[in-house]
Amino acid sequence: MKKWIVAVVVVIVWLGSLYFAYGFGSLFATFQPQLSDAARTAMSVLVMLPGGPAARPCDVDDPTTCGFADTGGRQEVACDAFAGDDPDRAVLFAFGQSNSANAARDRYVPVHEIVNFNPHDGRCYRAEDPLLGPDGFAGAVWGRVADELVHAGLYRQVLIAPIGIGGTELARWTPGGDLHARVEATADMLAGLGIRPTHVVWHQGESDVFAGTSTEDYVSQFSALAASLGTFDIDAPIFPAVATRCYFREGLEVEYADSAERIRAAQKRLPGQIPNVFPGPDTDTISGDRFRPDGCHFTAKGIAAQARLWVEALQAATTM
Repeated sequence: MKKWIVAVVVVIVWLGSLYFAYGFGSLFATFQPQLSDAARTAMSVLVMLPGGPAARPCDVDDPTTCGFADTGGRQEVACDAFAGDDPDRAVLFAFGQSNSANAARDRYVPVHEIVNFNPHDGRCYRAEDPLLGPDGFAGAVWGRVADELVHAGLYRQVLIAPIGIGGTELARWTPGGDLHARVEATADMLAGLGIRPTHVVWHQGESDVFAGTSTEDYVSQFSALAASLGTFDIDAPIFPAVATRCYFREGLEVEYADSAERIRAAQKRLPGQIPNVFPGPDTDTISGDRFRPDGCHFTAKGIAAQARLWVEALQAATTM
């Protein structure tokens, strides 16, 4: 009898770990091979539980230490394959606020050759959520975007270099802002390995809605950020998303409607006003409980929908 009880408890804990690590959406996602990956990494669920390893809090004295950095159970791979220029390989330099930073409800494990550059130790690992680098410790869109890029035949391998921090305004990422050090430090590490980003992907704007940032200030600040990338020898095309939706409480969407429109107007203006900036996806079009149960962050279905928009945006730029 005791053995039977223990077996039941083990099964319940195992099933619970799968849910917490990946969510129901991921378990029944389109890519069936993901199930075997989920089983392989289910034991890493402890990062989601109280007392488990989590993301390092952001220390304003050294913002480069922010983010998820636990490499336990991760498979290290060589970064060398991404050095130099190779049309079969893409390097995504990804940042912004929470929706760029491991804040999705459901985790995802890529099924193709997707690599995660860890800005905390300058090494490369097989990508899986939570991605090493950002400050969240749940799911992210970038692994799914990378998979879709490979699935579409655009690339054979993709490296993701993610450094997003949740709840941040654009001004903090610009030269003089406290988080600009993260951009500089990661760019320097990549350059030291001979790795050049092929795409800069930016998902941010929600915090500037609540801060009341004007259209002109947002455009000016983003222009400064874009220009600073050139000083790090990053000449990759930059793709800012149109992203303002983050409404945890009923009524906020109405209360901040004008501010959201100002930020949306700024984000839509960026490609036509700043050199080397191209239209990113309009992720505000993804809404509803199935996609954003908390009114802000995405489920597996939301991530899948967002990834398709990202791939369309990146692909459109190559044909312009």
